[in-house]
Amino acid sequence: MEENFDNNSLCAQLKEDRELFLKKLILKSFEAFPDIEIKYGKNGVERTKEDLNYHLEHLTAAVCLNDKNLFLDYAAWLKMFFTSINLPVDYQKVPFSHIKETAEELFSDRFEQQLVSIVNYVLERYDALPAEQNSFISENNKLNIIAQQYMNSLLRKERTSAERIILNQMQTGANIKEIYLYVFQPVQWEIGRLWQMNKISVAMEHYCTAATQFIMSRLYEYIFTTKKNGRNLIAASVSGELHELGIRMVADFFEIEGWNTFYLGANTPVKSISQMIKETGSEVLAISATIAFNIPKVKSLISELRNEFDKTSLKIIVGGKAFNSNPELWQNIGADGYAVDAAEAITLANRLLKVG
Repeated sequence: MEENFDNNSLCAQLKEDRELFLKKLILKSFEAFPDIEIKYGKNGVERTKEDLNYHLEHLTAAVCLNDKNLFLDYAAWLKMFFTSINLPVDYQKVPFSHIKETAEELFSDRFEQQLVSIVNYVLERYDALPAEQNSFISENNKLNIIAQQYMNSLLRKERTSAERIILNQMQTGANIKEIYLYVFQPVQWEIGRLWQMNKISVAMEHYCTAATQFIMSRLYEYIFTTKKNGRNLIAASVSGELHELGIRMVADFFEIEGWNTFYLGANTPVKSISQMIKETGSEVLAISATIAFNIPKVKSLISELRNEFDKTSLKIIVGGKAFNSNPELWQNIGADGYAVDAAEAITLANRLLKVG
């Protein structure tokens, strides 16, 4: 952030007054748009409450991590989504005005000014934010045709066909890392984009993700054949983080490189991670966060683990969409490094452990 202020105090205040803040936002929204239920029904009412809750969650994360760009990144995602459902830009901005009004009602002048500065930072840039995300499956992708065929099979709900496409590639000598990087990864990003643009349902997004997870498991005969190098990795997501495909890809890449990996999946409690580190003697912990408001939980997890394991015995690397808006954010939360994808995570881990 550009201004220096006591973000820890404001962070604590936002958490303490969260329910009241959210209640006021909801009331202001329904006063501004009294016909929500008439136009969109009960589902529209609940969706509005859910959206306002996400606004507040991301705002709190930006405050607690002292990073305005987290809220800006969320606003960019929001603009694309709202544009896809034809909501005019002026209407898109209304909740931000309500946040400023609520800050004035609830907080001291100092805290109000801090929150207003964040919202204004976003509003000043909002019109320039893109209204649509380009496709993640581009002609520059070396496996572009395979990725497109694979995704089309998923969207037709033909999991067996999608699986056959991948297995045929493996049987003809394809590199498994390239399948992960140039098929699974861009297709998963593209599926997320299609949901964001209101072109597929949440159910379809979940189906595609589950299908890819299953197909990845069918490739384990190609993964668990590498001679082990004696190094151990734990891969996990923090409590509340439900996206796990990315961190699973990271674990698989380390397996391919000969590491023993212990994949704990999504929504893993701190105590479970700590216990597994002790039991396995793992040297590296990889943590993923897809949603920005989970980054404070990553910071808290790292802080707790640093009390048990020093930096010489445990290296902590982070990644996931939530870190992409600010590649330097890993330093703010106490990690040892940040990787944009599974391939980079391998390089980073080796560098941290001074391997090769």
